[in-house]
Order: sequence, then C-alpha cells, then structure tokens
Amino acid sequence: MRTHTHWHGWRYTGAGFSDPQRRRGEASSSYPPFEIAAFLDRRPDTILWTFEEPPKAVDWLKQAGTDHPPLDEAAFPLDTRLEYAQRTLSQEVGADVIWGYYARGQTYVALALIACPRPDRICPQGLDR
Repeated sequence: MRTHTHWHGWRYTGAGFSDPQRRRGEASSSYPPFEIAAFLDRRPDTILWTFEEPPKAVDWLKQAGTDHPPLDEAAFPLDTRLEYAQRTLSQEVGADVIWGYYARGQTYVALALIACPRPDRICPQGLDR
C-alpha cells in the first residue's frame, strides 16, 4: 500500500542552466530546485497539476514527451521512460519521477511528479490534512 495520496506536477521549459549558474541566481525562480522535496516548498500557485492515480500522471508525462521529444529519444525511447515512470509511481516509497532533458531545438525540459504528503513536508495545497 502506498504511503502517499497524490503527486504534484511541475513543468519547466526554457533555457538550461549549469549548477554554478543556478548557485549564482542566474536561473529563473521557476527552474527546478536542487533538492526534490524542495518542490513542495514552492508557492501553491506554482503547482500546475495534481494527480491521485499513476496512470493519469503517466499520461501527463507522455503528453509532455510528445510535445517536446527528447534529443536522445533514439537511445532512450519515450515508451521506455514511461514504463519506468509507471513502475516508480507504483512504489510504496521513493515514488518521485524527475525528468530533465534537452528537446529538439535545444530547449531544456524539466518535469517533476513529487509524491505527497511527505514526513518532512506539509502539502502545499493542504490535501494531507
């Protein structure tokens, strides 16, 4: 049985930034944080999607991957990525899915599905109360 009740989804598309650039504050505030749990510290209005079941979350990933195909799709096909995501979301613990890749046209795409609630974080939308 899963210990979390839902996942919050975030998406970023735009310029990519190196770790030193991020540390100097050159990345926008919508850029993914260094720590996974830090997504849940962001303002509730930055949560674009909330999913209660893995299949809907995987559909969201599939749509994003179709809209912004990864440059390395030949080496790591979208269908394989989605299979891994489905398995990860079905786990009892460690059920976060984080994708970061360059799409055609050199756009950086970051997708995050963060399991919630967590023992060390309050749900930003108050769904775990």
